[in-house]
Amino acid sequence: MPHDSRAFGRTALQQAALAFCLVSAPALHAEDRPYYIGVSQTFTHQSNVFKTRNNEIDDLVSSTGLLGGLDLNLGRQRVYLDGTVSANRHDERSELDNTSYSLSTGLDWETVERLSGNVRYTARQSLTDFGVLGAPRTKNIVETQHALANARYGFVTRFGLEGGVEHRRIDYSASNERDTTQDVARLGVRWGGGGQLSLGLGVRVTKAETPQYQALVDPTPLNPFDEPVLGPVTPDEMDRRDIDLTVTWTPTGLSTINARLSATDQEHTVASRPSFSGLTGSLSWHYQPSDKLSTAVSLIRDTGNETTFIQGGFLGRQLVQIDTNRLNTVAQLEAAYEATAKISMDASIRHRRSVVTALSGREFSSDATEYGLGARYEPTRSITLGCSVGYETRNDSYDTTITSCFGQFTLR
Repeated sequence: MPHDSRAFGRTALQQAALAFCLVSAPALHAEDRPYYIGVSQTFTHQSNVFKTRNNEIDDLVSSTGLLGGLDLNLGRQRVYLDGTVSANRHDERSELDNTSYSLSTGLDWETVERLSGNVRYTARQSLTDFGVLGAPRTKNIVETQHALANARYGFVTRFGLEGGVEHRRIDYSASNERDTTQDVARLGVRWGGGGQLSLGLGVRVTKAETPQYQALVDPTPLNPFDEPVLGPVTPDEMDRRDIDLTVTWTPTGLSTINARLSATDQEHTVASRPSFSGLTGSLSWHYQPSDKLSTAVSLIRDTGNETTFIQGGFLGRQLVQIDTNRLNTVAQLEAAYEATAKISMDASIRHRRSVVTALSGREFSSDATEYGLGARYEPTRSITLGCSVGYETRNDSYDTTITSCFGQFTLR
């Protein structure tokens, strides 16, 4: 995205590094050469660009992209990189034109003894989701970064130790009252890991800062959250402590269940962001009854600081908008079906309930539901074509339909 002057300097080096990685990858990919590079073109029609209850504006967006990556196995180690860069141009609302990107890279490692782990880094940049309560109706670029390192000892036996650290960052170009930095540390023990059942118990500590935090002023009929009014700047710091119980159960080769139940205590220094104390967690079930059909069910209940960095389901989609809501509850069902070797389809339904705290300390809830349906056709190994349609509605403010078609050419 063409960045404003404040954000451009921060991301220019990342975009240049990503572009170099993509164009320098060899433009070939035999079966034993795990490199790929490609181009894509997408056209997307949005019926309600700003997700408003009145004065809906529709637009057509053209996205021209470059993609590439690698996946290398070096003995016991694995290195991977996947990246995309897209120039997004609006037909009517040219002031929203932007450049989006995503980058995911990492290292999975292990020693000849009982020590293993991984290092990962992901970064994304895009136009903000205007459906977030209080989001300004202007060009607003959101950039997220997530780096983590984990280590495990003893998992070839029935009992092991594990620990890790994370760094998370969110930056906006037009609403820096939501800019947030988080640091996480975890330590725990795990039993199993080599069979059908694996149990884990650990502690997790999170510290976060929102230096320019401004709470939303309570909405009124004449001044709903659609046109946000912000209170004074009140820098906020968050301290969160979790005791995590995790379960991974693979009853058969067709089914995998992952669950987390956490006793969470979250405190803020700003009075308008009340503390949270209670149970949070997640549950997911991936079921693949045949080579052609896969399904996934996800259920998450957690604060916005945590759900922002969670992806769920085998389609890897972002579960909720990037927000700092006091609490989000998300339920999602996905299905993917390979009709033939060249044709595949997917469908999804997602419902989320969010609890937002205003300046006075009053809480407001919001319910939103999304439906999605898509199809892909691969006439050759290098060419992929596809279309999708999605519908989103929020009970108190808007509904929108998003229709998209794309073509992709990849050298493998």
